[in-house]
Order: sequence, then structure tokens, then C-alpha cells
Amino acid sequence: RELRTARNLSFEALKKAFEECKLEFIESQGNFLCIKIGKQAKELVAFLESRGMIVRGLSNFGLPEWIRVTVGKPEENEFFIKLLKEWLNGK
Repeated sequence: RELRTARNLSFEALKKAFEECKLEFIESQGNFLCIKIGKQAKELVAFLESRGMIVRGLSNFGLPEWIRVTVGKPEENEFFIKLLKEWLNGK
């Protein structure tokens, strides 16, 4: 039960960040979210990987403008949100 509560809080923090950044996203029943980044999705994936954050591009699934992000520990999610905002503000 505690794990489920922590997961829900993490989901909520990520969803709030995506809404603030005006990014479309798809919720799942699993431990990940899919986010529509646009034509520069591959660039974001490379940017995140260069900073130690691994996400999955969804080109192979016919969704080249989307990435999949695993919901992690609160500090991991905060790091992802920080990097996402940094990338969005720099492009």
C-alpha cells in the first residue's frame, strides 16, 4: 500500500510538470508515462542520455514524436523534470 501511494505521488508530480510545460501525455496502468515532445523527440532523448537519464524514444512503435518515461523514485523524477525544463527552455 505504501508503495502504491508513493507511486501515485510520483505520477502526480510528473503529470503536474507535463501540464505546466504544456506537454501532451498518456497515462498508463504500469510504471511509465508517454509524453509527446514533437519532432525533436530524438534530440531530447540524446540530451537526457548525455546527462545520465535514460528514456525510451517511441519511433519503433510508430510514434516518432513521443518518449516513454519510467516513474522512478522522487529524486529521480525531480532530476528528470529539471532536465526536461532545461531542454525545453534551451531549444
